[in-house]
Amino acid sequence: MAASDSSKRRPSPSVLTVALRTNYDVRRSTIGAKWNDGVEYLQYLHETQPIHPTCPPTKDELIASGLLPDPATTAAAAAVDPEALFEELFAVDIDYLKSLDPKDWKNQDHYAVLGLKRMRFTATDEDIKRAYRKIVLKHHPDKRKGLGEEVKQDDDYFHCITMAYETLGTLKNRRAFDSIDPEFDDSLPTQAEVEKDFYGSLRDVFKRNARWNESRREAPQLGDDNTPREQVDDFYDFWYNFQSWREFSYLDEEDKEKGQDREERRWIEKQNKAIRLKRKKEESARIRSLVDLAYNNDPRVVRFKREEKERKLAAKRAKQNAYQTQKAEEERVAKEAAAAKAKAEEAEQKRIEQIQIERERMKKILKKERKLLRDTAKGKDYYATDDKERLKHLEGVEKMIECFKLPELQEFNKELVAGGRDVFVKALDELEVKLEAERMATVRTTASSETIPNNTGLKVVNRKAMWSHDNVQLLIKAVNLFPAGTISRWDVIANYLNQHGTGLGDLKFYAKDILSKAKELQSGDFSKSDLKTMVNKQAYESFERTKKDLKIIDNSEISTKEAEAEAAANKAKVSAKQNGNSGGKPEPMVNGTGGAKHGSAEHGTEGKENRNNKQQQKDKKQTPPPAAPLVNGTSTDKKPAAAAEAEGKPAPTAGGKKEKEAARVWSKEEQALLEQAIKTYPVSCGPDRWDRIAECIPNRTKKDCMRRVKELVDLVNAKREAQQAIVYSSLYEVLVDFTRDYDSIRQALHKIEHYDKTSLENVLVAVNNAFKSHWGSQNYCQIIFVTDCGIGMGPSSLKNTIINIQNYKAACAAAVAAATAEGAKDPTGASVVVPVPPQPSDNQWVGFAYPSKLSFVCLGSLATDVAFRCGTKLYQQLLDSSGQKGQLFIPRLRHDEVPPMDDSVSAGDNGCDEGAGPFRAQLTKASALEAFETMCETNYRQFEATLRCGGYFRLEDPIIVWPAPLPYTARDVLGAETTKLMSRRLEVCGFLSLSDIGSPMSVSRHLILPRSGANTASSQNPDESKGPTAGGKHGTGNLPTVEERLETDIKAFYGKADGESAHHHQSDEQHGVAGLEESVCVLLHGALKVENMAALVLLGDAWYGFIYSYADGKKKWNLMLNVLPPGNDVVPWLGDLRYLGTLEDALPGENPSFPIKADKRSYSQNIVVWIRQAGLQSDIQKVLRHAKKLPEKTQHFYKELNRIRRAALSLGFIELLEGLAHIFEREISTLPLSASPDCSMQLSHAAMELRRPANRDLKIVIHALPTQYNQLG
Repeated sequence: MAASDSSKRRPSPSVLTVALRTNYDVRRSTIGAKWNDGVEYLQYLHETQPIHPTCPPTKDELIASGLLPDPATTAAAAAVDPEALFEELFAVDIDYLKSLDPKDWKNQDHYAVLGLKRMRFTATDEDIKRAYRKIVLKHHPDKRKGLGEEVKQDDDYFHCITMAYETLGTLKNRRAFDSIDPEFDDSLPTQAEVEKDFYGSLRDVFKRNARWNESRREAPQLGDDNTPREQVDDFYDFWYNFQSWREFSYLDEEDKEKGQDREERRWIEKQNKAIRLKRKKEESARIRSLVDLAYNNDPRVVRFKREEKERKLAAKRAKQNAYQTQKAEEERVAKEAAAAKAKAEEAEQKRIEQIQIERERMKKILKKERKLLRDTAKGKDYYATDDKERLKHLEGVEKMIECFKLPELQEFNKELVAGGRDVFVKALDELEVKLEAERMATVRTTASSETIPNNTGLKVVNRKAMWSHDNVQLLIKAVNLFPAGTISRWDVIANYLNQHGTGLGDLKFYAKDILSKAKELQSGDFSKSDLKTMVNKQAYESFERTKKDLKIIDNSEISTKEAEAEAAANKAKVSAKQNGNSGGKPEPMVNGTGGAKHGSAEHGTEGKENRNNKQQQKDKKQTPPPAAPLVNGTSTDKKPAAAAEAEGKPAPTAGGKKEKEAARVWSKEEQALLEQAIKTYPVSCGPDRWDRIAECIPNRTKKDCMRRVKELVDLVNAKREAQQAIVYSSLYEVLVDFTRDYDSIRQALHKIEHYDKTSLENVLVAVNNAFKSHWGSQNYCQIIFVTDCGIGMGPSSLKNTIINIQNYKAACAAAVAAATAEGAKDPTGASVVVPVPPQPSDNQWVGFAYPSKLSFVCLGSLATDVAFRCGTKLYQQLLDSSGQKGQLFIPRLRHDEVPPMDDSVSAGDNGCDEGAGPFRAQLTKASALEAFETMCETNYRQFEATLRCGGYFRLEDPIIVWPAPLPYTARDVLGAETTKLMSRRLEVCGFLSLSDIGSPMSVSRHLILPRSGANTASSQNPDESKGPTAGGKHGTGNLPTVEERLETDIKAFYGKADGESAHHHQSDEQHGVAGLEESVCVLLHGALKVENMAALVLLGDAWYGFIYSYADGKKKWNLMLNVLPPGNDVVPWLGDLRYLGTLEDALPGENPSFPIKADKRSYSQNIVVWIRQAGLQSDIQKVLRHAKKLPEKTQHFYKELNRIRRAALSLGFIELLEGLAHIFEREISTLPLSASPDCSMQLSHAAMELRRPANRDLKIVIHALPTQYNQLG
C-alpha cells in the first residue's frame, strides 16, 4: 500500500485511541479469545484492506504502514517546556507590591503578589513554589537592604508575600481563596441576551462555572442545536444536581483561633458557619437560577416538549377513537338487549294478565260455590236435629269452605242436593279424619325437627342456649375489662368466658361467637332480644317477691319467710309424692329454703319460684295442707313423737329439742329490743358484747341473738341480690360529639330508645371524661340532663352515688384536719403540711373539677307519681351533696288543669317553693316544652348592652354579648374577694394593630351580635344608663359628664339647621325606619377586618377589652370580644392603657409605639419578650458574660447593652437602666486580678452613660470608651 494512500485512509485520532486501547496484539498470546474485543475496531481501521482473523497486524506494523502515528514523533511535537511556559506567564508588579498594607493582607490578590496573575487557578503547586522561590530571592528584606533599599521592619510588603504563599501553598486555604476569586465573574446573562443568542450567551457561562464541579465526572457542556435528547437531559440532570466545592470560609469576620477559651471559639465557629451556610445557599440559588434560565429558554427543550405533547396527543386520540368504537358497539348491543328484554317483559306481562283474569274468574266461581253451600246448608237448618249438632255442623260448613278446592266444592254441592243429610255427615266425618291426620303429621314433623337427626355421628350443639343471662352479664364485664386495643381481644374474652362461664359443660366459646354476640348487643334491637325478656322476668319475680315480703311484715310475727317456707314445703311434698317417696325423710329447711338436693331439683333456679296466682291455686288444690308452718327456717308443728313415727318419720331427739327451742318465733317486741341493744353495744365493746345484748332480751340466749342477726344479714343480702337483677347498663355511647351542627343533634335524638337505662353516675363520669379530653379543666361547661328521675338499684343506684360522695367529702375533711393537726405540732410554724385528699376512682363521680353548672330537666308528675317525687328529692340531694351548681326544672300547669290531690301527697311535697303554682297531673308535650323554655330562660339569658364608637358624633347600636359574661372575682394579698360586673355600655377608646397587641392574657371571649327590635326610647336617649354600673365615660354614675353635655349641645346646634327634616326623621324612627341608619357592628367589623386591627373598648371602671374580627371553622366572620383582667396596665408591652394615643399626640422626645425592630439582624432574638422573668435574666446575663471578656468582646458588649436599653425605653422600663448601672458598678468590685484594666473602665463608662438623662432617646447609641487596651484608643 502506498504511503499517500495510507495517509488518505488514516482514521481519526479518536478511532486510533479506541483501537489501541483494545488488546488486539495477541498473535503470540495463548489467550486468543481477546482477539474478538478488537476486531470491529481494526475492521474499521482497515476499511480498505480486510483483516484475517487468524493473523492480525501488530502495533509496529500499523506504525510502519502509516496507519498509526509514531509516538516518539508525536510526543516530541507536543512537548512544551514547562520552564519556558512559566517564564512566559510569570510577571511581578513591583508597584503593586509596594502599595500593599501588611495589616490588610487578607484583602490582597495572592496570585498577583506571587506573580501568577495570568495563570491564577490553573497554576500548579510546582508553579506556586517556583514563583515563591523566585520572588523571595529578589524581594527579601535582607536582599533589598544589601542593595541599599530602605526597609521598614514592621511595615514591609514581604509579609504580604509570606501570607500569599501560606494561603496558596495549602489545598484548603487555596480553595478558600479561589472560592472568592475577585476576578471570577458571578454574573448571569439577562433574559434579553438569552433570547437573542441562547448558545452564545450561555456556553461560556457554563464553562466558567464548571470549575466548581466537585464530582469526579467531567461537567457536560451546553452543546448545540443538533445535540440528541439523551445528552440534553443528561446535561440538565447534572446541573440541577450540581455539587459545588465552593466555600466561603475566607470571608469569616473573626478567626476562631483568636478566641481566648473554648466557649468563645465555639461561639465564633458557630457564627462563621451560619454566615457560610447563608452564602452557600446564595451560591446554590445562583447556579439554580442559571440552570432555570437555560432550561426555560432552551429551544431544544421546547422542541422536545412539543414533540412529546404531539406524541401523547396522538396516543390520546387513538385511545379516544378506540373508546368511541367500543362504546358504539356496547350501545348497539345494549339497545338490542333492551329491545329483547322489553319484548320478553311485554309477553310476560300479557301472560300474567291472563293468569290474573283466570284467577279472578276462578275466585268468582269459588265464591259462588261457597255461597251456594252456605245457602243450601242454611236452608236445611245445617242438617241438624238439635242445637249442639247445629253448632257442630255450622263449624263444619266453614271447615269445608276453607278446605275444599273448587272442583271438590262443585262436586260436593251436586251430591249435597241429591243426597242431603247423609252426604253432609259423611263428608264432615271424612274431613275431620283428614284434618286430624294432618295435625298428627305436623306434630311428628315438629318433634323430629326439634330432635335433629345425627346420621353423621357428629355432636350437634345448640350454641344459642349457651348465652344464658349470667354468661351475657359476664360478656359485658369482659368487654369492659379488656378494652379496644388489647392484643387478640376477642380470643382473650373467649378464654375469660370459658374459665368463668356457667352451664357450659364440654362446650366452649370462640372468638367469632363473642364478636357476633357483642355486635348483637350493641347494634341489635334490645326490645326484641332474649336478654330483655330474661331481665324483665327476673325483675318481675324480684318485684313480686319484695311485695310479698312487705305484706308479711304487717303480720304480728317478725319473720318474713313464712310464705316462702310454706310454699317450699308444699313443693317438696308434692315432688316427693310424684316420685313415689312420700314417706321418705324431708330435706331440712335452711332460712326458709330447701337444701342442696331440693335446689338442684328446681332446674337450676336456686330456690326462685313462680309466683303466679293461678299456679299457686293449682298447687293448693293438688297439695294437702301442711302440718305446721315454717318460721325462721324451723317447724312449729307440736305433734308428738308417736304421730311422727306413724307417718314414717323418726322421733325427735334431744338435739332436736334444742334446735326447736333456739328457733322460736321472734316477736316485734323482741326484735325492737335486739335492735336497740345492738345500737347500745357497738362492735367496740369487746368480746363480751353479745353477752350484754343477750341480757337485754328476756328468754333469749347469746346464740339466739347471734343466729337472729345472721338471718337478718342474710335476708338483707338476698334482697340486694334480687334488686341487682335489674341491671343498669355500665356502658355508654356518645351519639354526637361536641358540635355546632344542630341538625346532627336532632337526628341523633331519634336514636335514643325509651328503654335506655344507663346509670346516672356512669353518665356523669362519661361527661367529665369527654369534656376534659376536648377542653381541659379551665373552661366553663354547662351540662343539661333530661331524665325521668329514676334512681336505679344496686351499686349503681343514685342513693349509693350520694353515699359515695358524702364519704369522699368526709375523707377530704379528715385529710385537712389531719394536716392541720400535724402543722399545729410544730410550734415554730416552719414546716407547712399540705393536705393530700384521697383520689376518687375512675368510675366514681364526686363533682366536676372545672367551673360548671348541672341542670336536670325532670319529666314526670309530682302529683300522681310517688317514685318521681322521691327521685326529685334525691336529685336535689345529689346537687347539695356534691356542691355542684345546678337546678331542677319540673313542668308546671295552671290551677284549673290539676286534679284534686289525695291526702298522701301534701302541699309541701311538690318540690317547689310557695307561690310557684301547682304541677301538671300528667306529663304532656306542652308541659315538657314549658320546662325546656324555663330552663333556657334561666341558663341562657342574653346580656344586652350598647356599643358606642366615635367622638362628638357617636355611633351606637344595641348589641348582644354571647355568652353572657360572668362576674370577675379577684383576691388581694389579704385574701379579700372583690367582684366586678361588666357594664352594659361598651365604649370604643381607640384602635391598635393586631401585631402590636400580641397575645395578652384574657379572661374570656364572647361574640358580639347586633340586637334587633331594640327599644326606640333607649336609642333616642342613649346617655341614660340601664343599670347602676352604667353611665359616665368609665361606667360610674348616672349624671352626664362634661364631654356628654358638650356633645348634646353640638348635636342640638347642628340639629337646628335641619329644621323640618329632623321632625320627619324622628317620626320615621318611631315608625320603625331605624334600620336604615348605619350599623356600628357592620361598620366596625368591616374596618377591623380590612385594616387588620383591633378596637380597645372600655368595659367598666379600669376594665378593658379588645374587639376584633374573627373567623370560625366555617369561614364565617364575626365580631369577637376579648375580655382582659381588670386593670390599666394588664398588657405590659403597651403600658398604661389610659394614656395610649396617636403619633400626632406624642410630645417631642416621647417614645414611639412598641415593638421596636432592630435595623440589622442580630444573632440573638429579634423580639423582646419580658413577660416571664427568665427572659430578662438571660439578656442581662449575656451582657455580663461579654463584660468579663473585655476588651476582646467590646463590640458584643455594647451591642447587647444598646439592645436592652432600647427595649427598656420602648416599654417605659426606666428602672431597668438604673438597675443595670448598679449591677455594673458592683461587678467592678468582683473582677478577678487576671481581668484586663479595660474591663473596669468600660463597665464604669457604661454605668455612667446609662444614668445620663440625655441618653433616654431611642436614636442615641452608647459607644465604647477608647482606651490604650483596645483598638479604639
